[in-house]
Amino acid sequence: MLEHFGIVDPEDNRPDARLTFDAKLAQPAFARARRLVVAKSMRQQLGVSVGQFEILVDKKVLEPAVPQSVSKLQWDIADADALLGDLTKDAVTVKGTDADWLPLGVAAARARVDIAHAIDAAREGVIKVALKDGLVGYAAICVRQSDINKLQEKPPELRNLGAFAKEIGLHNSGALTALFNAGHIKATKLFNPLTRRHGLYVTDADISAFHAKFTTPKLLSIREKMDSRLIARKLRNAGISRFAPGGRNFGPVYLADDVKKACSVDTSRERSD
Repeated sequence: MLEHFGIVDPEDNRPDARLTFDAKLAQPAFARARRLVVAKSMRQQLGVSVGQFEILVDKKVLEPAVPQSVSKLQWDIADADALLGDLTKDAVTVKGTDADWLPLGVAAARARVDIAHAIDAAREGVIKVALKDGLVGYAAICVRQSDINKLQEKPPELRNLGAFAKEIGLHNSGALTALFNAGHIKATKLFNPLTRRHGLYVTDADISAFHAKFTTPKLLSIREKMDSRLIARKLRNAGISRFAPGGRNFGPVYLADDVKKACSVDTSRERSD
């Protein structure tokens, strides 16, 4: 677990009793580890069936905190609470017999709207949410079919910044937005009819420009077919630091040229050996 969260080096061969690490830096990891539960407990916290849970995972509405190879306790119970909290924060209560309100998943399926998109719209307040009296958890969350039908409208034919951040492993750190705000990457502000809001979107040229200048542990892990923990260790051993001009922290982002040079040196060493 400590290795997965980057607290200790996976190559450190010392016995567990002799391992040392920065206790202060490890506190968030320890706090999260104490919240981890098995899938059944996560489902019960949400109030969803096995099938509903699998759909939410498949659509990446929920993601495991650690892979199963690390622990059977994969799921952070706080993620379930956060999802329910976001969906119900402005919800009104309606009678169970009120036919105007349908379960969120049912309404999305009827409209052929991706459940992840429907959940995002509900979380952002784009569509109204109600809680059916007598039900609890996810099962109580209902929406109007007419509201869900409006989500069928076409959004801008570009990737939004949040989706791109998720693809490259920066969705939890806010690094991509920070890079944009600091002028290090390009994005375009457009109006999205689905959310009725303006958002940041990236063109193919913007994405290519990012890859030409930067890289991330997730991208390197995919390219090298190597665990991201080993990637992080190789970068540290090569003396490669995160992109942090003026000491500003942009999260796990590296200059692509720095990484290329390190890989070139590493490859040369392997050949000479």
